[in-house]
Amino acid sequence: MSTPASRRTVDPPARARSLLTGAALAIIAYAASTADPAWPLLALACAAIGVLLTSPAVGITVPRLVTGLATLGVLLLTLSRAADNGLDVHDFAGFVVWMIVVKCFDRRTAGDDAQLLAFAIFLAVASMLLSNGLVVAMLTLVFLPFVAYGAMHLQLRVSRDRAHRLARHKAADPARVPAIRPASGVATGAALARTSVIALGIGFMFAALVFVVVPRGAGLRQLGRLGNPSAGRVVSFTDRVRVGAGGAIATSRTPVLHLRVTDADGRDLGGVGAVRYLRGAVLEDYEDGTWTVSHTPARDGEIDEFLAEQSQSFGTGSSSSVITQELLLLNTPREFTYLFTLWRPNDIRVGDPCTVAVYRPQGSIMAATNGGKFRYTVRSSQADPYATRALARPPTTWPSTTVARVAAEILAPAHIDPDPATRPIEDDARAIAQFRDFFWDNYEYSLGEPPPPPGAEPIDWFLTQTDRGHCEHYAAGLAALCRSVGIPARVVTGYLAAEYNRATGNYIVRESNAHAWVEAQVEPGIWRTYDATPTQDIMRLHGPRPGLLAGLGRALDAINYRWVNSIVSFDSAARGDLLRWSEPATGEISDKAGVFFKHLRLAAPGEIVVLAIRLFLIMTAAVFGVYGLGVLARRWLRARARRPAALPNRIQDPAVRGRVRDTPLYQDLLTTLARAGLRKPDWQPLADWGRSLEPRSAELGAAVRELAGLFYVIRFGGRDLRDQELARARELLARVSRIAAARETS
Repeated sequence: MSTPASRRTVDPPARARSLLTGAALAIIAYAASTADPAWPLLALACAAIGVLLTSPAVGITVPRLVTGLATLGVLLLTLSRAADNGLDVHDFAGFVVWMIVVKCFDRRTAGDDAQLLAFAIFLAVASMLLSNGLVVAMLTLVFLPFVAYGAMHLQLRVSRDRAHRLARHKAADPARVPAIRPASGVATGAALARTSVIALGIGFMFAALVFVVVPRGAGLRQLGRLGNPSAGRVVSFTDRVRVGAGGAIATSRTPVLHLRVTDADGRDLGGVGAVRYLRGAVLEDYEDGTWTVSHTPARDGEIDEFLAEQSQSFGTGSSSSVITQELLLLNTPREFTYLFTLWRPNDIRVGDPCTVAVYRPQGSIMAATNGGKFRYTVRSSQADPYATRALARPPTTWPSTTVARVAAEILAPAHIDPDPATRPIEDDARAIAQFRDFFWDNYEYSLGEPPPPPGAEPIDWFLTQTDRGHCEHYAAGLAALCRSVGIPARVVTGYLAAEYNRATGNYIVRESNAHAWVEAQVEPGIWRTYDATPTQDIMRLHGPRPGLLAGLGRALDAINYRWVNSIVSFDSAARGDLLRWSEPATGEISDKAGVFFKHLRLAAPGEIVVLAIRLFLIMTAAVFGVYGLGVLARRWLRARARRPAALPNRIQDPAVRGRVRDTPLYQDLLTTLARAGLRKPDWQPLADWGRSLEPRSAELGAAVRELAGLFYVIRFGGRDLRDQELARARELLARVSRIAAARETS
């Protein structure tokens, strides 16, 4: 009888396919996590070519010398880059990607497959360190079953090869020792698939328990960025504007942050067409064509250490116009970085431990986080909480006479005096609006412009020699015009939030939404926002794109936001909301875990060492306990496997059942073999099982097949055994018993 298709064993190529699929998924996950996915996908194509060329169908064998030289080349290239810029996760991941390519051209020994497995796991970990967005998470989720399945098959292959080498070592003629294969009827693939699913299921349940119970932020100070990977990629925001450098504005659609805006009563203030300016760096110094910051919060501001969910007030704004902004930054560096706000902040609350620096005169904020995603909430009021009204303007000048001449020409049609000494303060706001309208009416927006000629002053050239530019040109020009007529002005860089997603109630801000605008004093001490970028270009460049594909992209953005907001950014507040409904015991465990990790962060080094020793002893005892339970379970299973066989329960005819009971040939045979560790599968016929035993012992297999024929006489022949047949059955049972006894003692 042939083996059923569902019970066939899995051949070695299938095992290789599981590992190769896992390696391919790891490369795709890395491509999804990096800013330049083209070269990982090219490496994947090279790996596919290697698999094809070395497959049995083509049969090309690449010499070990060639693969060894390729490995050396990849290693030297990685070390060279590390010597120049230091080794980071991207460099390590690049090394692993090309090593996977090399292994795809290498031989298919167990050692090669083990290296391929290790490289795939390392690359998957690197991808998760670089990004924990939804795409990378889904690819990793698909990656895990293939790797678990391939690893178990690899372990079986290593054990089989080791047994074969041992058999060849002991044999008199090693050349005649056949390859060791799984016994017929052993469903290797199905069994390992079930084991993989069970192991992954248990692992996911344990991970979910730890995810919910253990407080967020535990160990972040020790793990650094490894404990808080990013959910996006490098952003395009900058704290300097180089007017004279030329070049193009970034057009990447990579998400940078999510923003939710509500009023004092919690009503959503977002909407399609409503544009929000997220201010970051305040640039007040201009020299040699470049606007730079004169004061940074990290250098000149007030610095405080914040714990998770801690808040701090910065001033007293108007309570009637307070706007709450909930922001989720998807990728922050580990050094001080700007936090973005609408207007100036009244107060801030952070979601994770960090160091916050505030420079009150500008209302700018920076934070040093643990890297990766970072959540914070800011409340701002349109009335400037730091404003100090004065009766006179502060002195302001601009070195270029060309800018002053252009400013006077712009103000002349509106009959506004360009001289600040004689112009009323009330006309300052009119003058700023006149300068802004000048750009709106006479300039076109361009994503890229060539730099000015050598020796030309960049802002002078922009105002007199061209009618095209991007947001940095407009902001620099407007600020210069304001200063040339005695109006204090500064350039502000940040992001423009214009893409509102109704599904999430949030703005999604991308790298391409980086923007520059101007803050100018409409009266002494009172600053207002002005954007000289032509209004018709604001929504075209920064708003949501029309079309079916754009709508699908917004739906995917909504799904990704739910993932980042609910899973990636699961913090102590979300944990408390989740456990609030649960039994008191669950909440008590969670609270105790929080107290434990709080004490751990405040513990002295000596206390941590003592705690580590205690944890080591507890874990050692737990491991030995689990091992002991495993030994007992294994012995119980062996005893169960060797217990006497029961009468076939499918016999419905009472007469047949009586004949089988009166002549216990079937029961005696299976009981004898079970005690020797040979238990017949319930699904396999007795004669077929005897045939499967012949590779182990030809004599045993022949005896079992002959006894099966005698048993079939009782079972299906409709009669008892004759005396001669009964004597033959006893003789065969004695032979089986002798072979089984020899097997037990060997």
